[in-house]
Amino acid sequence: MSAATCASASSVVHLVQGETAAGTLRRLGDITIAWTPDNLAYGPCATGVAEHRRIREAFWKHEVAQWPATSRWSIPELSGPGRIHMGRSRLAPWLPLEGVQEVVIWSSVHWPDFLFGAWAIAGLKSLGFRRSIRLAGPAEPGVAVAWMSVEMAHAALSRSRTLRAREVQTYAAAYRAYCGHSPPAVVAGLVAPPWSADSTQALVKAFLALLPRRHDERRMRLSCVDEALLSRLSVEERRGRRDIFGDGQLNDVVAMYGELAETRLWKWAALGRGRFVEGRIEDQSGRRQAVYRLTQKGVELLEQGLERVSDVPALQVGGCDAYGSGQTWEWAESAPEPTFYRWYPQRSRKPDRK
Repeated sequence: MSAATCASASSVVHLVQGETAAGTLRRLGDITIAWTPDNLAYGPCATGVAEHRRIREAFWKHEVAQWPATSRWSIPELSGPGRIHMGRSRLAPWLPLEGVQEVVIWSSVHWPDFLFGAWAIAGLKSLGFRRSIRLAGPAEPGVAVAWMSVEMAHAALSRSRTLRAREVQTYAAAYRAYCGHSPPAVVAGLVAPPWSADSTQALVKAFLALLPRRHDERRMRLSCVDEALLSRLSVEERRGRRDIFGDGQLNDVVAMYGELAETRLWKWAALGRGRFVEGRIEDQSGRRQAVYRLTQKGVELLEQGLERVSDVPALQVGGCDAYGSGQTWEWAESAPEPTFYRWYPQRSRKPDRK
């Protein structure tokens, strides 16, 4: 859909995350769609629309600069025909807000969908949009917007409804919490779409999967995602992308976090000159690709946990430092509800429930 086509379309605009999801919506008929390729599941976020755009563009440029030369990923184009670009009373350069009577936001309990929906609602609220905001999405458990059939999309649109003022406030508050520094506040603010049969447990699980876990009083355990990635490596042999991802065991990680699944391995290889993971570019089957091997120190890290945050590549999730220079949090898997601990190396820690 060209910018000219979008500009001349109706006053009802559909907002969605991801090109695949946008393609699904195009099959609904002649509707105006604005979409973003940006997956907010990791990296910094901000509540101000202008600041958010600035830090996301800087984040992706920094990310791509660290990727191996063989990477198939590229910088997401956050601007361009059909893209969402909130700012200066506009949804996009071609779409002034005063010409829009209703916005339909597509979301679900798939973590990237939820974050997109919360961001879009918070952004519209901050821009002073006071017309109708509808929320639409799949009611089927575990289904993302991008995975809907056309029949499911039609059903989702028919049951969508305008959000009440209190619901707009709730979603905006959830996004503000995600931009903050407190994982307990993020979990407390999560909300499932009104039509969904799923609870917020899927959202909680997806958020926690990037945060380190409590091992004992002295050590942290790697996050679920980091542990899953490193567990696919071998001490005896170097493994490439097909060996690591080819059998589908990491499909959930790839579906949820996109390029993070692949690029994080390269960051592990760059950490401490390959102390835990050795990585290099090799020719395999006529193609140059990144290959990895787990070192003995990496095995010990998986089995015994870590004592220093610097033993893990830095990772920011919204406003939270999963691993980094800011306040690091860990969570206890064994607790019946999410229980968080501030990380103070070699000191006893008190649980933090907020």
